[in-house]
Amino acid sequence: MTFSDLYSKSKIRMKKSFLSYLHLCVDYNFIKKEAVGANMIYTITDKGRIMLNLFIHKESYQKSITA
Repeated sequence: MTFSDLYSKSKIRMKKSFLSYLHLCVDYNFIKKEAVGANMIYTITDKGRIMLNLFIHKESYQKSITA
């Protein structure tokens, strides 16, 4: 995904906050970025996929408790 794709799908409307979050994800190796021509392409890493699955699982678990 390009930066524009990520930003529009994130629903974070403050670009500075989004950039801080993006840099955090790159620093912790949750995503990697790669220059392709004039664009930066972001790809989720295995570590990032594991963290994402943990958050998704936690959300599902919390919904089942409150139901």
